[in-house]
Amino acid sequence: LESPWLRSRIVAWHKLTRHLRLARSVPAASPPETETRAQRTLDRRRREAIHHLGPLCGICSLRHICDHESPELKRALPGAEVSPQDGEIVMNPLHFALHQPKYYDEVDRDRLDSAATFADLAERARAIMDARPPDREIDSFEYKTEGQWCHQLPGGVRWFGFTNTEKLSTPLATLDPPFTLSFIVGGGIAEYAGFSLGRECKLVCPMDGYRHQIVLHVEKDGRYVLLRDGEVVRPIAFEGHYHVPLRLGDRLEPRISLWNIDDSIVTQNVAVWNERAVRAADRPAPKFSVVTVCVKYARRLQTVLQAIAHQQGIDHSDIEILVAYVPDVDPTDDVIEALALAYPDLTIHRSTFNERKARAKGFLINETLQKATGEWVVLLDADTVLPPNFFQEILARGADANFVVPDGRKLLSRETTARVLLGELRPWECWDRLLATEGEFRHREADGVPIGFCQVVRRRCLDTVHYFEADHFEGADWQFSIEMRKHFGPELRLSGLPVLHLDHGGSKWYGTSRHF
Repeated sequence: LESPWLRSRIVAWHKLTRHLRLARSVPAASPPETETRAQRTLDRRRREAIHHLGPLCGICSLRHICDHESPELKRALPGAEVSPQDGEIVMNPLHFALHQPKYYDEVDRDRLDSAATFADLAERARAIMDARPPDREIDSFEYKTEGQWCHQLPGGVRWFGFTNTEKLSTPLATLDPPFTLSFIVGGGIAEYAGFSLGRECKLVCPMDGYRHQIVLHVEKDGRYVLLRDGEVVRPIAFEGHYHVPLRLGDRLEPRISLWNIDDSIVTQNVAVWNERAVRAADRPAPKFSVVTVCVKYARRLQTVLQAIAHQQGIDHSDIEILVAYVPDVDPTDDVIEALALAYPDLTIHRSTFNERKARAKGFLINETLQKATGEWVVLLDADTVLPPNFFQEILARGADANFVVPDGRKLLSRETTARVLLGELRPWECWDRLLATEGEFRHREADGVPIGFCQVVRRRCLDTVHYFEADHFEGADWQFSIEMRKHFGPELRLSGLPVLHLDHGGSKWYGTSRHF
């Protein structure tokens, strides 16, 4: 190619000789036309195989996938007798691997069985909707579009596509699984229609007609299915923006989500099948909402939640716990289920996220705070154990406070932490003993700014101050305390009341590398 003189001669030679028989590719022989010719062809192929592979391998049914009686085989197994394998000829190199048992972890098993799971969930959803009327019908005057004008009509809400972006309704209800939620969208066209479950989670599907019934069915364990006109449809994944979770959490506030509305469209017949469907204002709020972020801290989380369950001087009905976590990266689900069974009067809610948000502590907290209803919000790390009289002291000392923090933290040694995790030491029974063990005591770290292992704030303050959101955790808790001081004054320190910090092998906010 780099020699024009040579290339021109090669091209000329090709043009002059391409019509010759010797320069053309020879077509393959046509298949035999009669049984006799077919048998002769097979016999000839068999003789060729025996000639090239020998009398044994030439007649073996595995000759196409075998490396035959190689010198390596003779050296490895001297004197071994080789015999041909009769049967149908095997052509696929993976023929035997197809019959081997396959082993999957829990996550891969769920994905492998997803089609059957969706079909089963869809059947349950149809059975619920066909068997009984909805437990609640949401009137068209109970919700509207968020951030822009809409026309609330008797029996429906008309949405308008002023911009080619996502349009959201106000929250339809506060729901704990299991539930089934349905609405009808029609009288127009939009690109996608479905539900929004927060800034990070969208369960929407394409509109390919002028009218659809969209149904979201969620089981108690968080598994779900999205239906369009009674048929299973996979939610659209917006790569890099919104994720489609494997499971959903608790205390959900679904909103109708419509994308790229062409002129206008109407939603109607919003219905809920859920006997526990509640609005936040319809039930008494607890005194404390504990928000903890747990990523790869499941064993420590168990001790942290047990310490909350053993608080003195306060009833379990005055406490709600919200755990923000990534499903299936550790046994957090098992811990929550075990605590719920052991303490049925203690409310524990799940707030699930995608793994790519696991390091964004501010985002996890801000999203989970939307579900908190307590007068006080306790922002607690999943490795921090509260003293048994912590809530009692806040109620006694914090009547005029907006921001309360413990009096430092005691870092337990690795050996003491191991005994706590194994249940040999129960912090709520031997608190003073644990404070007297070996380990560093940090009283006024971070220049005296209360950092995020334990921060207690009035719920109303969170309407003004939010956690800084970044794809890492560094500095978010420190900045939060600075903003709280700026807007609501200095914090109240509970003098003489520190917390315990369970060891996890160094500064690893993202999680432990070992669950010793």
